[in-house]
Amino acid sequence: MKKIIFYALAAMAVLSGFAFGPKTLKRKLFSNKASSWISYEGKHPLHSWKAVCREVDCVVTYDEDEAKLETVAISAKVMAFDSRNTNRDSHALEALEALTYPKINFTSAQLSRNESNLIINGSLNFHGVTKPMSITTKTYTEGNTIRVEGAFPVKLSEFKVERPSLLFVKVEDEITIHFSFTFRTQ
Repeated sequence: MKKIIFYALAAMAVLSGFAFGPKTLKRKLFSNKASSWISYEGKHPLHSWKAVCREVDCVVTYDEDEAKLETVAISAKVMAFDSRNTNRDSHALEALEALTYPKINFTSAQLSRNESNLIINGSLNFHGVTKPMSITTKTYTEGNTIRVEGAFPVKLSEFKVERPSLLFVKVEDEITIHFSFTFRTQ
């Protein structure tokens, strides 16, 4: 009977991660909403514009022992992008079918380092279409704050977005997504 109890306790210790050696401390960190944002830049032959979204959620898994990010998940509300032109924003919401596809989501599959860059491979879900995406970012650590910044192109046609037009000329197919997220490690 003592043997069975010993094996049961040993199995529970192994399964819980406390059995042998130190446990790696991993925590979820949520981005600071006051200083985090995502934006897109669009172009038309007559003008270009930028729309910013500050209602974006970003959570990362942070390995405290290694002081590194391991996973990333981002979600932004389509209706929260503001270009400071309500007419343009309402047309964008129509083109993006914001009521049908209210969010843009990104989830990482793998993070790796290349010199001073953090490369995030994952999936972008936009306008009901999910595509693999590789994003090269810069990370900055200042005390107990981590900032992750980057940019990447997105072709609207790849996500089945009907491009809006002005004077019968459509906006360019490629937009550029920019982002900046800050996290506190303590």
